Amino acid sequence: NVLTAVDMSTFEGKWNPIGTEEHPFNLKFNGNERSISKFSASAPLFGVCKGAEIYNVILDETCSVNMTSDINAHLYLAAIAGQLNESKMRDCSSAASVKLDARSVLASAAVYAGGLVGHVGANSTISGCTHGGKLDVAVTRTSSNGYAYVGGIAGYVAGAIETSVNTGSVSDNTASKYHYVGGITGFVYEGDAALKTCENSGEVKHTSTRTVDSISEMNRDVYVGGVTGGSRGVLTDLKNSGSVEIWTNAKSIYLGGVVGCVLAGSAEKCVADHGVVSYNRPLDLEDIPANLGKYVYMGGVFGSLNIPMELDYAQLPVTCDVKATSVEPNSAQLLVGGIIGYAQKALTIKSPQWNGSIDFTMSKGNNVTGLIGFGGILGSSLDPATVVTGAQTSGKIIINAASSSIWVVPTSAGGIVGCARGGVNISESINNAVLDWTGGCAKSNDRGVVSMGGIV
Repeated sequence: NVLTAVDMSTFEGKWNPIGTEEHPFNLKFNGNERSISKFSASAPLFGVCKGAEIYNVILDETCSVNMTSDINAHLYLAAIAGQLNESKMRDCSSAASVKLDARSVLASAAVYAGGLVGHVGANSTISGCTHGGKLDVAVTRTSSNGYAYVGGIAGYVAGAIETSVNTGSVSDNTASKYHYVGGITGFVYEGDAALKTCENSGEVKHTSTRTVDSISEMNRDVYVGGVTGGSRGVLTDLKNSGSVEIWTNAKSIYLGGVVGCVLAGSAEKCVADHGVVSYNRPLDLEDIPANLGKYVYMGGVFGSLNIPMELDYAQLPVTCDVKATSVEPNSAQLLVGGIIGYAQKALTIKSPQWNGSIDFTMSKGNNVTGLIGFGGILGSSLDPATVVTGAQTSGKIIINAASSSIWVVPTSAGGIVGCARGGVNISESINNAVLDWTGGCAKSNDRGVVSMGGIV
């Protein structure tokens, strides 16, 4: 137990985490809400925990965890614990800065980086915890492979995080094949893995560059969300009011105010409250070749729903601004929605209310050769069983294309749904959003058609 405030300056540069793979920490640790200050190390307080309970631990803003060494194995980095296995953490908070600036010399190495915990294993829970510090992750790799999981509370969750809040900043600048980044966690695993009653108000940011010589693998897929980047688990009562921003030319981008992509599992009561979601292509890049095709799915709440879903938004208004700028040509798909960017399977959404803006700007005059859709509720649907009832939208949808651009594919903007590829049933819905198109033109032959409608 911690009985008084602790000054850990005497351990600077000398700290060995409590608990290892061979001898994990398996006891109870009570921080007694006493502030720990001047903890400065290259590893967290606890390394590997199994069967442990950690509670009432407070790290103040004078604490820091800074790692700069080469990575030759999976990395678990955080302020309080690297790994929680069959363990519990509750009522802990950290204002510490956690920084990783390293080079991976192992092609398949995964990075698990969190403000409090790196990796939350099965049968482990985090509850009542807060991150208010700065998490900054940068990794270079010697080959184009590997995973990055980055989150304000925890990098990866196979257990559960409940009633926890991130107010700090989360930044990912790793070179990986797959990126999962979120204000609470980067990724929620399948089965019973869950996020419940969690909120992000901090800044979430991802930056990466995909070059011609790394076409196949490097920075291929990016999943970024205000709460979580990707999920195969259970999501309930999640809220984002922070900014979510990416600068990348990755092949596939899933960007959501709350969730980047729901890959499996379930989601309910997920809302954005005055958040801002923005996608930017790095401005210093030359035009990329067509075989670096791009799929961009953006939404104020969900970037993409990859499974059948029923959502009820009664009494859950969504207020969010969604912005896309400097999108390069040759994109295969750009689908943007005030609530959902892309619904790949059957979707039923009841009583959705969106008030905000969708703002798309293309600064260069080039052929736009992919499917484009902008919608106040939904950017695009694919399944003919998609149903929208009782929708209300207000705000604005603005498309500002370069004056010399030529659009050679169907481009659609609607107050409720942008593009209903398989058909959609919309009823009892009202659009008060303003739709505005400036610049650019559709090609007279081929399939270049620009369509705008108050509903779809």
